[in-house]
Amino acid sequence: MKNRHTLFRDQFWQNYFEDFVNDPNYWYQPKGFAIRRETLPKIYERLKVLKNYQGRPWKIFQKEYTKLLLKKNLVELRKPKRHYTASDYSAISRMNKVVFSTLGPAWVDPKSTVSITEAGEYFLKTKCNPQIIEEQILKYQLGNPCLPQIKNIKLFPLLFLLELLLNFPRTVQGLGISKDEYILFVSRAQSAEQMGLTLERIEKYRGLSDKQKQVLMDSLDRAPIITEGKIRAHSRRSSLLNTIQLDSSYALDFLCFPHYICCEPRGPRARIYIPEPYWRKASALVRKYRQEFCYIEFASEKDWFSYYGDRSKKGTFQEALEYYETTSKLPQALEVYSAVLRKGMLKERTPLNLEAYATLRFREKMLEDFLELNLEQLEKGLKLIKRQFPTLVGPIDILALDAQKHYLVIELKKGKTSDKVLGQLYRYMGYIEEEMSQGKYVRGTVVSQEIDRKLIYAFKASQNPHLQLFRFQFVGQAEELK
Repeated sequence: MKNRHTLFRDQFWQNYFEDFVNDPNYWYQPKGFAIRRETLPKIYERLKVLKNYQGRPWKIFQKEYTKLLLKKNLVELRKPKRHYTASDYSAISRMNKVVFSTLGPAWVDPKSTVSITEAGEYFLKTKCNPQIIEEQILKYQLGNPCLPQIKNIKLFPLLFLLELLLNFPRTVQGLGISKDEYILFVSRAQSAEQMGLTLERIEKYRGLSDKQKQVLMDSLDRAPIITEGKIRAHSRRSSLLNTIQLDSSYALDFLCFPHYICCEPRGPRARIYIPEPYWRKASALVRKYRQEFCYIEFASEKDWFSYYGDRSKKGTFQEALEYYETTSKLPQALEVYSAVLRKGMLKERTPLNLEAYATLRFREKMLEDFLELNLEQLEKGLKLIKRQFPTLVGPIDILALDAQKHYLVIELKKGKTSDKVLGQLYRYMGYIEEEMSQGKYVRGTVVSQEIDRKLIYAFKASQNPHLQLFRFQFVGQAEELK
């Protein structure tokens, strides 16, 4: 008890203890299937089988897919096959969904059809090349909409870990950091801005005696799990520390998959480190991250997958700006635009000062707000389905049904180039036609307060009878240009 009292007389450790116990968020990785080099062929084979169900309703073929995995010995049996129940098949299915959600090669959801993403297609084409997995893990975000239980964490976990490890070359403690240091401090970081705090905590922890370290661990292990101010009892997870310890192996398998980061030996005595030959590579990645990467708050799982499953998307400031503009999230758009302006990263547009940019975005949001409530200003009989309708190819500004029950995709130009807005419109129309139209044709409309000649020419050249172009002004009427 003396050691415990001595330790917690220090205000630093008293504050840390209270922060740890009262905040349930940590770098959670769902348990499903360990993502390691040696398991990659099995993930490849499972995805290969899943591809046979592309475009088919997952809810209908979920059990059939799972039985096929069992038949091909791609799932380890925990009991004789004849004893498997419906819940056992569901558990296997959920396990596979976790893997696909974590790596992004496929969209599987009971409410939708199976879809192999661009990243998944490349993974299959290259016969499970680990490079694509490394790319996915590099741009992976915590949190994301597939992990609704994570509320306050907003970072790229691998890049955060790399930057932290660059501060710990070989010391008397050994290479990198210990598994306990990862559990106690790294897995609790909530943003890139907490790098300094995390480093300080690790350095302070290393200054403790072995007895004091044990007192800290024991005290945290005795503290109950508190969620939203209430104590949560759990038969297997006695404390938040115990919970993070149980989940840490899956998270570290995932984060240490890239060839330039290691976690060994396996188990409690593991150390996480960057091998010396890869320090230059890790340093370059961190510099690039600091300059170009921007965490994006995605509104839905489909929005997240439209980014995560697209190999061309890297998590840049430019991509964040486009997403916030598309989804009319003005505060986030202004914050990112300010950073993009400061970094000189604007592309395909004339830079505006912050005030002019805010005015333009506000006017566009007013137009979208107005159209949501007054679709008949565009066409009689239009009925709103949803604003910011999520799809696996990005969110549609407005999705509606016309008087003949045909789908109408409405896109606002929102400062995008003519080529880009027309390309997006065709992409969204194709998605709705494949996923929802059931044989009916899909129409498309672009609405803007300012129309340039490039967009007019593009519409004329398309010669698509189901496309419309509107200049919309707040005078109660819409003027059709085609």
